[in-house]
Amino acid sequence: MTPVGTLDTSLSESQYSSLLGLLGNPNMKLASIYRSSRDGSRYEDLLRCVGDKTGLVIIIRKGKYVFGVYISAGLQEPDDPTDTRRCECDILYISLAGHFATPTKIDLRGGLRGCGGQAVFVTGREGSAGGTRVYVAGCLWMGCESDEGPAVGICRCEQYTNSWNVPAGYTGERNSTGDALLAGEESFHADEREVLHVVGQ
Repeated sequence: MTPVGTLDTSLSESQYSSLLGLLGNPNMKLASIYRSSRDGSRYEDLLRCVGDKTGLVIIIRKGKYVFGVYISAGLQEPDDPTDTRRCECDILYISLAGHFATPTKIDLRGGLRGCGGQAVFVTGREGSAGGTRVYVAGCLWMGCESDEGPAVGICRCEQYTNSWNVPAGYTGERNSTGDALLAGEESFHADEREVLHVVGQ
């Protein structure tokens, strides 16, 4: 992808502009603080690059599909490296390509039954949160375990959006119960994972 201004991001200019609009502030400044293709795909690489920053947009690209999730919190590690930390925060899912005629936000506020509430779960570097490294309420898992055990990296992901939260006009893939699969399938290896930071947060 061509860099957007001075921001070295995987997003196109139109996707970047749409993202700012969906976040509600076209004048917002975002900094690309992590890209798996640039910084490494290990869990430690993600945590090292993100650090203690808050106001994050996690972007996932899988083939023609591009989607993300804004979390007002950061990826806060627990004090015990074998434990998991839950952090309450604002969450907003965003479709940038492959699902709707135009970029669309998927606001899950009030619609997170059984999905962990408005929270992000982050494991310690030696832990596993129910088989994953990072879980974002609204059903996104990053760094899922395989048959071999806990994931070393964050490439293997799972995602679905409950059918009652899917906006009108959705044309992407669904599972057998009608839930939207923003990556085209529920379990997948992401082509690119990126974290953008809202400058000033």
